[in-house]
Amino acid sequence: MIQKKTIGVWGGPIVAAFLAGPTAAETTAKIEPFEVSIPEDVITDLKTRLKMTRMPKPIRGSGYAYGIETRYLSELLDYWATTYDWDAAAERLNALDHFTATVAGQRLHFIHALSPQEDAIPLLLLHGWPSSFVQMIDILPLLTNPDGGQAF
Repeated sequence: MIQKKTIGVWGGPIVAAFLAGPTAAETTAKIEPFEVSIPEDVITDLKTRLKMTRMPKPIRGSGYAYGIETRYLSELLDYWATTYDWDAAAERLNALDHFTATVAGQRLHFIHALSPQEDAIPLLLLHGWPSSFVQMIDILPLLTNPDGGQAF
């Protein structure tokens, strides 16, 4: 479960003000563990849909000028439908501590990566659309347990 830490000047009042919102003096967000789980029938349906994708004819000589190159996209669709290991992907994600919380009516998903260092500074990494937290997974060990220097 999430260990409570004193975050003092590194965002305590700011985070508290954000969670409190404009009218509430206190807000308690119920934090619940979350596990990545994709039912087999959903994966089977996705693979079927990927295999049935009808690709447009490529525009000769256009490369990526009008979006993704259709030849590359066809290879990617085939990889997802026939080779990609969906269970291994879920297992890799579930190696992290996932949680959800509802804040101001919005369900938020987050990963809590706790540093083994006592003096670690809390850090909140955010992403926008169309990005994903998955792009940040590989930097978590570098931030939480760096080889010398400040940990987050």
